[in-house]
Amino acid sequence: MKNSCRIAAWANDTQRAMFDASLGLAKQLGMEVVAEGVEDLADWDFLRQRGCDLAQGYFIAKAMPAEDMPAWLVTWEARRPKVSPTNTLPGAD
Repeated sequence: MKNSCRIAAWANDTQRAMFDASLGLAKQLGMEVVAEGVEDLADWDFLRQRGCDLAQGYFIAKAMPAEDMPAWLVTWEARRPKVSPTNTLPGAD
């Protein structure tokens, strides 16, 4: 399932509850959840706190040519642990 982080992170309580409910339903159905629109550390932390499986957005990487991917991956792996204090999502064992 794909969810928009832009709606969730800065939404009102009702919209955030809808995001959480859709995330919970997807988990109960055994689906992986991808959040799109992750643009900053606050979005990243919001999703990690809720147990979102995957994320995409400018915070992680902007669109790039395939040949740039290996260098980006090295950079991402070096900075990812610094982005958040844990390397696993809640409930991921």
